[in-house]
Amino acid sequence: MYKIKYNTNNPSKKYDVNDSEIQFFNNLSSLLIQEDIWYSPTLIRKSDGSLSVDIMGYPIGSIKLQGRKHWMSYFINLYDYKTVEGSLDDFMSHQKAWIKYYKKYIRKELT
Repeated sequence: MYKIKYNTNNPSKKYDVNDSEIQFFNNLSSLLIQEDIWYSPTLIRKSDGSLSVDIMGYPIGSIKLQGRKHWMSYFINLYDYKTVEGSLDDFMSHQKAWIKYYKKYIRKELT
């Protein structure tokens, strides 16, 4: 199971982890292992139910799979990001963008 931190000490609403989030992060974990990335992502729940995803304190993107409107954001480079709306399958196909960003910008910082 994934440990999810909240961005406040006393959140006004707590979210249950849903099946879509479990599927998304299980798939992401498999991709990270395939790419020989052994750091576990840190998940921080925001007030709108979205999750900010970091690896070793470096952000790689965000995903919102709670509520009616779902989206995913990922960094294109150090300054720009893209947001995609859609379904779980759409978001899983964009997970490689998180890995690409990690390899290009973060891995260098950690070694």
